Amino acid sequence: MPNVPGRPQESGFRSRVSAATVVTVPDRPREPPSRHITADLRRRIESGEWPPGSQLPSHAELAAQYGSTRRTVSRAIQALAQDGLVEIEPRWGTFVAQPGRGD
Repeated sequence: MPNVPGRPQESGFRSRVSAATVVTVPDRPREPPSRHITADLRRRIESGEWPPGSQLPSHAELAAQYGSTRRTVSRAIQALAQDGLVEIEPRWGTFVAQPGRGD
């Protein structure tokens, strides 16, 4: 990048320029959408929105809520299952795990 007065030299960031705004973003890949969904589902479970034993909405319903695909929601739920926060019952649904189970 040429030396432009008032602009910092190479710093590991790149700029995206639009008609009205310059947005600086880090030079690293975005996190997958499933991580954001996992974090939000975890927050909802830990806040008590879905108490232990309750059934989570279907993958299709969650995909619609998050503006995502069912596959992305499935990845997020698999991550929660690996952490022991939910239990997946094929053909029945996904349920918030009971405290102390699986330990």
